[in-house]
Amino acid sequence: MRTAFFVLEENVRLIKGEWCLVFSYICNMFARLTKRIRHLRNQAWFRIISNRYVLMTLAFSIWMTFLDIHSCQVHREIDREMADIESSVEYYKEEIAKDEEMLFQLQSNTDMLETFAREQYFLRRPNEEIYIVEE
Repeated sequence: MRTAFFVLEENVRLIKGEWCLVFSYICNMFARLTKRIRHLRNQAWFRIISNRYVLMTLAFSIWMTFLDIHSCQVHREIDREMADIESSVEYYKEEIAKDEEMLFQLQSNTDMLETFAREQYFLRRPNEEIYIVEE
């Protein structure tokens, strides 16, 4: 005859023929568990949290905050990118305004056009030497 051993919480070994002890042990564990659950159900915070509307609201909030394609994190990243793009748009608008003002001045004043060409593009008149001094 083969014997089977079962190791329980208190390290008690039971032989195959002692099923009634195993069954009573399991029933005792189940009774303790149901007593704890009953005690938990009487707590006010547990009644509030176990409300199905609270649970659904909590699940929806977690889903929308972290898991959805349109989550708060994605929106934050998009807002940050939009702020960067808007600041670069403002920068380029200012640069365009400066360039338009410079173009207007160059078209209206030929002396300024010659000065600009000499400074920016190192243009020179025939038989003229230019020395570039870097500071």
